[in-house]
Amino acid sequence: MEYLDHLTRLRSADPELAGRLDGVDCLEKVLTWVRQSGMRMDGFDMLTQDEYSHDFLIPLGGDGRWLVFGMT
Repeated sequence: MEYLDHLTRLRSADPELAGRLDGVDCLEKVLTWVRQSGMRMDGFDMLTQDEYSHDFLIPLGGDGRWLVFGMT
């Protein structure tokens, strides 16, 4: 699936979050979005899939949800 496909699925589950993420399609924009949202950056995690692919994980508050961005 492509980024826009994931965003469309997120719109069904959480329209407010999907609206805030519209246009956030690279790591630079993710980090800008995080700073503008006032999130703390100490809870993030990164998982290495292989030498070219990583998942960047952002906790979404205290309800156990995570936002995951796949990066290559």
